[in-house]
Amino acid sequence: MRRLLQLVLALVILTPLNLSYANDSSATAKENLSKGDSSYKPRTVEPDFEKVAKETAKVGKYILLKNEKFAIAYIESKKIAFRIASRDGKNFPLTMDYRPNRINLNIVKGKVKGFNVG
Repeated sequence: MRRLLQLVLALVILTPLNLSYANDSSATAKENLSKGDSSYKPRTVEPDFEKVAKETAKVGKYILLKNEKFAIAYIESKKIAFRIASRDGKNFPLTMDYRPNRINLNIVKGKVKGFNVG
């Protein structure tokens, strides 16, 4: 009787874990299910930061030495984030996070004199 109770209890506890794999038809999920691995998490596709940074740098190179208003309009048309890092030699406080789809602009006398990606 005790053994039967343990079996029923084990089935009740493990049933929700098995249901989490019911809609996933991937081979990995089936392998993990057969191994009894309850820590299965679907893989997420991470963006290719180098590729995004290179595309952003192309935009930066195009706007180099252009008028500030034109440069900002062009950056916005490409749906890239930007911020003014410095204007006429005065540096502004910036966060230190890295975003490959952001351009930091250095403005001197109304023209883009430099940029950084990130």
